[in-house]
Amino acid sequence: MDDAQAAASELSGHLQNLSQAEDAATRRALGTVAEAFGRYAAELLGGSGELQAESDEQGRVGGLTLAVQPGGKRTRSMTLLSAGERTMAGLAFLFALNHAGGEGTAGGLPLAVLDEVDAPLDEANIRRFTAFLTRFAAQGTQFILITHQKATMEVADTLWGVTTDGAGASRVLSIKQASEGLALVR
Repeated sequence: MDDAQAAASELSGHLQNLSQAEDAATRRALGTVAEAFGRYAAELLGGSGELQAESDEQGRVGGLTLAVQPGGKRTRSMTLLSAGERTMAGLAFLFALNHAGGEGTAGGLPLAVLDEVDAPLDEANIRRFTAFLTRFAAQGTQFILITHQKATMEVADTLWGVTTDGAGASRVLSIKQASEGLALVR
């Protein structure tokens, strides 16, 4: 009986140590993500962004709150933002998650597939968004963008599309940017 109680006590101590280590690692990762989110929100929204951890009854992280304030606006509530502003805040958070592993993980995202994320954006925000993507691409991230926005297509190295010929038949074509302009690839 003494051996069983000693083992149970030892396991309880190990579980408490693991729980504390997990909580500390989570808080460190959230600190890094929150710092990146603030930078990216400023870059994408021209304002400020803050990521706040919500704690449960035991003081452990139980959720997150995003507060953003686009340039020139007073609101910090996501529900009062336009669709484009919410999109930019969501993208700032998505790319900030790339930093969850800690220092040195910026740009570690190897591939990102973004489907029509630029649809609610106006021309100025599309330019801000594409400059942001260009910077991430320079760090090694490859993007697959599904878009109908011409301004987004302008920054692509290769375009794939479906078009129809005179008879109404669909065909796939690819356009690859060369240093002198665009070159059609079949």
